[in-house]
Amino acid sequence: FDQDQRLSGMSLNLGVLLRGSWLRVGGVARLPFDGNYRLTETRMSSYPDEEDEAESFAMRSRLRWPRSVGVGVAVRPFRRLTLAADYLHTEWSQTVLDNVPNGALLSNPVVDEQGNPVADIYEDRNFFDLFPASQTLTKDSGQWRGGIEYLLTLPRVVIPLRVGCFYEKSPVPNLDMRDSRV
Repeated sequence: FDQDQRLSGMSLNLGVLLRGSWLRVGGVARLPFDGNYRLTETRMSSYPDEEDEAESFAMRSRLRWPRSVGVGVAVRPFRRLTLAADYLHTEWSQTVLDNVPNGALLSNPVVDEQGNPVADIYEDRNFFDLFPASQTLTKDSGQWRGGIEYLLTLPRVVIPLRVGCFYEKSPVPNLDMRDSRV
């Protein structure tokens, strides 16, 4: 299985930074945008005593990328030490693919009781779980980040020593593939 995904579009990010002598507070807003989405998939099946079977699929669609907003704080308690933390919230439930061909993205084709395809195109599918946008199980999530920087000063050289960590819960739930919506 091999996938090549490409997204192109224009976005607008807005930010603000308030600077004090020992405290800095910032904010960012990444506005939502629609972009051109291209996907090429290649699936290879191999079974003993049979010829390898390759299947390729390509599609073009529109992807609606969601808004993100964040805020951060940095404190400099003394001259060479900085402590920083920030939080970014992203509306992943609003990440939507338009006009996805039936069977794309390794999804099971939607079929009726007789096994006939119901539609040739999926309309408004969540990018992550491929459920209809109005029924998605994808959750909005936030990312927490924190870090410390110490500036080690030597003659004619400054060496920044940094350590940090982050936490972000996946917006994608653990999907049970037996779910009838897939």
